[in-house]
Amino acid sequence: MRTLTTMTLLFVTITIIGCSSGARVGGRVLYDSGEPVAWGVAVFEADKNIYRGRIQNDGRFSLGGITEGEPIPFGKYKVWFSSTERVAENGDDLIPQLTEEFTSSEQTQLFAEIIPGGTRRFDFTVKRHPNWNKQPGKK
Repeated sequence: MRTLTTMTLLFVTITIIGCSSGARVGGRVLYDSGEPVAWGVAVFEADKNIYRGRIQNDGRFSLGGITEGEPIPFGKYKVWFSSTERVAENGDDLIPQLTEEFTSSEQTQLFAEIIPGGTRRFDFTVKRHPNWNKQPGKK
């Protein structure tokens, strides 16, 4: 009886671990100066599937499907960042926070691979856009 119970427990444990098809993923986004990116959205994209996580004040993010922190499928993802602009003083113009290679699915060179037993934390270093501290019409 004890052997049967042990075997059943082992089978259930292997089944639960083996059937996992995704992972909870998070990380941090920092400027190359070491400062955290204080807002925006981290985007992981693969085969037209997109998973997003809001970037917090300290640069940390947690990805999910419908809700943040929900497991996302294993696989290789392009990584980029959206909603990283701020409104200029004139109220009309948007000033980009990051350079274009970090804000476009087509241009990004950032990737993350989520594999069973692999890392679940991905930290990225990005470049601040040169116009970030400028206001429109000012040089």
